[in-house]
Amino acid sequence: MSGYFAELVNDKTIIGACIGAAFSVVGAFVAYRLNVRLESKKIKSSKKEQIYEELLKLLSNMRLKHSYSYLTLIDRKHDAEQIELEKGSNAEKILMITNLYLPELKIEVKEAISEFHTFNRIYNDTRHSNFIYKDKHLEKIEKSFSTAEHKLTKIINELVEI
Repeated sequence: MSGYFAELVNDKTIIGACIGAAFSVVGAFVAYRLNVRLESKKIKSSKKEQIYEELLKLLSNMRLKHSYSYLTLIDRKHDAEQIELEKGSNAEKILMITNLYLPELKIEVKEAISEFHTFNRIYNDTRHSNFIYKDKHLEKIEKSFSTAEHKLTKIINELVEI
């Protein structure tokens, strides 16, 4: 048996095959790790683009509501009614994608969505309860709008930099 083992050790073909097999296993492992990393980057990039698009939609919808408020304020209710506002909100979708794929923006996005909901609540109270737009209602809408717009714009800019 020891003679057979000695022949195997001296046989360069078997040693070369074993070394080649070892390098193949290492190469496959490295390729797998690189592929996983690349896929992760692709998914994160895709989700970042999706959040960017959803944030722009949210900001656009908010600006339309702001325009509606001003048109109503200056007694152009007919023109205000021509503005088509999107029903519903994509805020929950933005939060979900951020929590799953971009946790580094979780706190900022949560704050911005909270500000959006505050603006939305004030806007809806003013629009649907037949308030006569007075200075205090206009102030509330303006303050809430500018805060929410600032936070959403800040997140959009951060997304571009990531």
